[in-house]
Amino acid sequence: MIVSLPSDFHPIDDIDGMDLTRHALVEASAGTGKTYTIENLVVRLLKEEPDLNLENILLVTFTEKATSELKLRIRQKIEQTLDGGQRLETDLRKKLAQTLDGFDNAAIYTIHGFCHTLLRDFPFETENLFQQEVIDDGPLLEKLLREQMRSDWPGRYGRRLEVLLALSSFSANPHEFIQTAVNLATRLSDDPDRDILVPDLAELDLDDLWQTAQQTVLSLKSMVGPPPRFSDGYGRLNINARTKTAVIRDMIEPIERALERVDADACPLAEIMPVVATLGARHSSGERNIDRLVPQKWLKAGKNLHECPRLVAITHRLEALVDLFSRLSHVLMLTSVRRLQADARAMKMRNGWLSYQDMLTRVADFLAGEGADEGIRKIRDRYRVAFVDEFQDTDDVQWQIFSTLFLRRPDDPPIQRLFLIGDPKQAIYGFRGADVFTYLAARQRMKALAEQGRANLYDLRVNWRSTPQLVERFNRLFSNDAWFGSREETNPFEIGYLPSGSPEPDLKPAATSCDRSQRPPFNVMDLTAATSHATAKIVLARFVCREIGYLVWQGGIRFRGRDGPDRALHFGDIAILVRSQSEFTLIEPLLREASIPYAYYRKPGLFQCREAHWLSMVLRAVCSPEQAASVRLALLTPFFDIAPAELQSRRELPADHASQQLLVRWHAHALRRRWGPLFQSLVEDSGLNLRHCVDPAWDRTETNFQQLFDYLEAAAYTRNLDVGGLVALLDSLRLSDMGAGSDDDIHQIEDEGDKVQILTMHVSKGLEFPVVFVAGGLTVRSGGGIQVYHTADPAHPEQACRKVIDLTAGSGKDQAEKENEDENKR
Repeated sequence: MIVSLPSDFHPIDDIDGMDLTRHALVEASAGTGKTYTIENLVVRLLKEEPDLNLENILLVTFTEKATSELKLRIRQKIEQTLDGGQRLETDLRKKLAQTLDGFDNAAIYTIHGFCHTLLRDFPFETENLFQQEVIDDGPLLEKLLREQMRSDWPGRYGRRLEVLLALSSFSANPHEFIQTAVNLATRLSDDPDRDILVPDLAELDLDDLWQTAQQTVLSLKSMVGPPPRFSDGYGRLNINARTKTAVIRDMIEPIERALERVDADACPLAEIMPVVATLGARHSSGERNIDRLVPQKWLKAGKNLHECPRLVAITHRLEALVDLFSRLSHVLMLTSVRRLQADARAMKMRNGWLSYQDMLTRVADFLAGEGADEGIRKIRDRYRVAFVDEFQDTDDVQWQIFSTLFLRRPDDPPIQRLFLIGDPKQAIYGFRGADVFTYLAARQRMKALAEQGRANLYDLRVNWRSTPQLVERFNRLFSNDAWFGSREETNPFEIGYLPSGSPEPDLKPAATSCDRSQRPPFNVMDLTAATSHATAKIVLARFVCREIGYLVWQGGIRFRGRDGPDRALHFGDIAILVRSQSEFTLIEPLLREASIPYAYYRKPGLFQCREAHWLSMVLRAVCSPEQAASVRLALLTPFFDIAPAELQSRRELPADHASQQLLVRWHAHALRRRWGPLFQSLVEDSGLNLRHCVDPAWDRTETNFQQLFDYLEAAAYTRNLDVGGLVALLDSLRLSDMGAGSDDDIHQIEDEGDKVQILTMHVSKGLEFPVVFVAGGLTVRSGGGIQVYHTADPAHPEQACRKVIDLTAGSGKDQAEKENEDENKR
């Protein structure tokens, strides 16, 4: 059942006409004047409510850059109001002047900054220390997990550990296991109303599962009987000979061999594990191997299942065993995550540490706890009005905080007001915890308040940034049912699209005074003929480079500026958007080949560049030179002059091999914490600079390495880190969304000048360029075997929307794929 969302969103034609006495949700598409609206509403509040001061108005957005811009814009708006020649009453003029004098007290924060302020200013109410050191969760959690692996796993699991390591895929990819555990420990809550974890740890009793598996194996042995009774019986079935031969070879004979080594006194699950893995794996036909055991098609001679009379019963036992092993495969991960969360909480409390996520969860826990009424009253006395900008980038914890503090109950006095400003089409930060379903649930809550006369719903519908022709093309595209569809007809937990308009002709954005390019405002390149993602990326990269050269050198495009003379289109007017570093690496050499200058636009992601990845692999080998897998990965990096074919031909390098001796030398430097000599040796003694200094991109590579070395050396000395700590720090920065802080994560680059700007889609948000190429999005992101989706009932949108984290990837496949596709669209 689809519930239609009534047309109760009102366009904001005049900011002075907005009702400031009620809560409000303002949906604002890109370029529609969101910040302009906020600054004008703040000044209106100061002008219209004599007892309301700027420090009583909370403004929250999601980046430090955005808070700085908001502070500047609001200050300028107050100055314009004072100096603009308006007739202001004496008391109001005095109030605005005092507001400017005390502007440093303005409550304009990031969400984390706001929560940190609450913890610091209300320590008794929130039961937090007066002084706390802010840390990143990633390095701490990885260190605690590694300690758990060394000190807890052997004693807790004993002889079962080998099987659990293999079942959990730790043995095959320990790095991925560790990162998954750290991410789960960071994001996973204990609240079943927020997160549903599949499987439920409460249902994974290791002793019970292990004993049941052993009993099932023994029962299976008695049913199968001594070999080759089972395989002989199966061989007499009237089925396709080729299929029968494959099933006997790949499944039945391995089952017989594995069970032969099992008896009542010794039932090692390790013996049966490879067989169970084969049975649960997918055949080329798409079905599981175990589903092929009982024949579905018979030859003309007819069905003769009596030749293998126990086949169905044996298959049922094997299915039970596949299920048991599947559940056992998650025991190690989930028990480790829960223990990790408890250990991290205890260590943070002992040391007075606080992570960015803790800032949110501790405030939320306080607000939801018993005896919070007095603390909430004090916070409400300070902040009477709240604006939450970029609300589509929020999550359920943040929404819980703001709704508790500012959405008063019907019987409360109408003092607190909450203004939510966002655009669900711009919800693209799911990878770092933002949840568009939180926005959609909040929209339903505000809609319900609007029906009670306690809130208003508004739209900003005029795009002041783009040409009318481009806006019209986007309207046609996004309104299509295959994209967002109409907001008026969609499911309450879908975004929907409201078409944008354009201003009057005299207020339109700067237009072109000349354009001989014969290119329309919106262009689509057809890549359907490409045979693969890789081919499509190459075709698109070549097109982008050709087209940039054509537009600048032959397009005859000139802009008619509002405040200056006409000028020609230059390379600095052009942006190329990519989704990932790998997509840019295809374009970069083609840009150089075409003599097109380019630069990263203040590109964050030093810790996501390939040099950081290479350095991480090498430092892991330096940390543990005895781990062959880590060493072999390191030997594939540019630090070593070894061809992959040479590695493939030998299992390990001899002790006297130059590369092996280098690792030993670097390990010695690391043990003595001689970071300067280590990093110098990585570049010089390895021959890295001699081999690659003639590469076209060596300047960029060398700069990245030096910046990484400088940062890690400083971090190692100031935080007293060993090489394991350095590896954990570097990997947390590579994989975390929080970054290193300040400008450490910004690539150091030469003067950008007249150069094409390369940006990731996330970094580009909010920026403006006359010409933009969307040259990314063809990279397929893997879920890593974990399925994340949401459960909601469109027929009852007022009920909770919960997130499901399914480690088995066995539920909600269609919904998970749909949510992933929706994010790709955004």
